[in-house]
Amino acid sequence: MDGMGSDGAGRSRCRGTGWDRGGLRIAHPLLRTAPGATRTVSPNELAAALRLRASYPPYFDQYAGPALAAAAKGDGTGLLSLADTWNGRRSDAAGFNTGYAPDFQDDVALFCTDRPWPTGTAAYGALLAASEAASPHLGAERASMALPCNGWPITDLPHPVRVPGTPPILVVSSTGDPYTPYQWGVDAAHTLANGVLLTSNTHGHTAYLSGHPCVDTNVEGYVVSATPPASGTIC
Repeated sequence: MDGMGSDGAGRSRCRGTGWDRGGLRIAHPLLRTAPGATRTVSPNELAAALRLRASYPPYFDQYAGPALAAAAKGDGTGLLSLADTWNGRRSDAAGFNTGYAPDFQDDVALFCTDRPWPTGTAAYGALLAASEAASPHLGAERASMALPCNGWPITDLPHPVRVPGTPPILVVSSTGDPYTPYQWGVDAAHTLANGVLLTSNTHGHTAYLSGHPCVDTNVEGYVVSATPPASGTIC
């Protein structure tokens, strides 16, 4: 879609041609938000909505499906609602850059020290091109998240931590976590001198208290007794 605007009833609408791999009409308009009822859903909002669903499926699956179905029929209100939830945008915020949660800086501080990032326009351009090649509709949005990291003043990037002499440290890692990849948990458990890996074959960001009884039982048993499950346990 070349954009989503608002119809006379205050709903967001989508229009245009071209289908992405998931069957939703999208293109690459700039984000346009103006005072009043009219707003636009660009790949930025679509990505935010899908990110929310992927991070917390037990809570947002029930909203994501109907929102995508409505968007395919021309009503993007549900996608905007999900994107606003992810972005911390107040429902009464009409302006382009007002009414958002103040924790963006915290997220950037974490994101920019997760790994080395490109510096300079040429290196960032290469990252952008690779991102768009991997994901034509959403890659640019993901690459733009790295822009504040260009010249980020803190260079204390992650490094191995072994902490010998501790009791067993339980590491829970989900195979379908979109934010902390499963392999990161595997590596952390192996790097810790007394790490114990619990694998959760689940989707979403974090597994405990997300509707997975096997994970909950093992974590709570560890917290209460300080005795972890056998390393390599799979839920």
